[in-house]
Amino acid sequence: MRRGVLFKVLIIAAGISPALAGERTEFSPSVGRGRETVRRPLNPPFWSLRAYQNAWRQWGVGEQPADYARAFRERYGLHPPLYENGGLPMGFTRPRGLLGLGQGLGNDCLLCHAGTVAGQTIIGLGNSALDMQSLYEELAAADGLPPIMPLSLCNVRGTSEASNFAVYLMQFRDAELRHRLPVKYPLCENLCEDVPAWWHFRKKKTIYHLGVADSRSVRTLMPFLLIPGNSAESIKEREPDFADIRAYLLSLEPPRYPYAIDRALAEQGKAVFEHNCGRCHGSYGGEARYPNKLVPLDVAGTDATLAHAFAPEGGAEVPDAGKRPRSRPARNRPPQGL
Repeated sequence: MRRGVLFKVLIIAAGISPALAGERTEFSPSVGRGRETVRRPLNPPFWSLRAYQNAWRQWGVGEQPADYARAFRERYGLHPPLYENGGLPMGFTRPRGLLGLGQGLGNDCLLCHAGTVAGQTIIGLGNSALDMQSLYEELAAADGLPPIMPLSLCNVRGTSEASNFAVYLMQFRDAELRHRLPVKYPLCENLCEDVPAWWHFRKKKTIYHLGVADSRSVRTLMPFLLIPGNSAESIKEREPDFADIRAYLLSLEPPRYPYAIDRALAEQGKAVFEHNCGRCHGSYGGEARYPNKLVPLDVAGTDATLAHAFAPEGGAEVPDAGKRPRSRPARNRPPQGL
């Protein structure tokens, strides 16, 4: 099946292979540490602080906008932080530069995993406004670098090419995550994936859009540490951090709906949902349940682009990462996670 290479990449991307996706660890995860860790730099800095200060020069305007912080956020689909962040938008960090020299500009989890509803910034909500492609291109240009990315980071504002980027990064790593000359994997740059809300994580036995990874795994949360600036050893040392992040994700509850609810109309909608949708999508309220079904695409009828995105020959260079999650049905047709 075409999803094979993506599954193998996710399983070994940040672990010591071979390893099962649901392998137990000896960590003592902490929700509190996880809450703090999602605000910390994931990787070495991509840009200098000067890039943030001079990004407006790429906007075709004659001078820096008066409220520059707001203009920067609005251009790239970013949000005000809920904590002190040195004047930077949520999702930006100031990690140390190469060799520990000076401060650079990087990002953390909240660049993609924080959004705004009704004027309220919500951590864990997928960022449906983010223009990742323009952000990376224009900050690179502001640093005097070619504004050319090796692959598309997004094609439509509010979506990402996250799966494609994970496969791209794995081309440069062997089974122990050591750097190597790249092995060409087939890529698909029009997946347009939505960023899932973090509070759904606690319901799921499998994660990612096709349900290809066991939700008990820590390592499958770590593919974006695979950028060239991180060594194999430094990636493996971060596993306890991501165990904390996983604990934090499991603790989250969805925010309350911010608007008035027409209760009579809601009751009608509930009846329609329970009759037509609940068998696959579960139920809510005091006896909530989530079936965790993986449904063949020809039954669900949803877009098959992602399921067919990565050709099976791309997995030939990736060692077997162990058994697949037992919750996954043995079918010849690609399933769609619900």
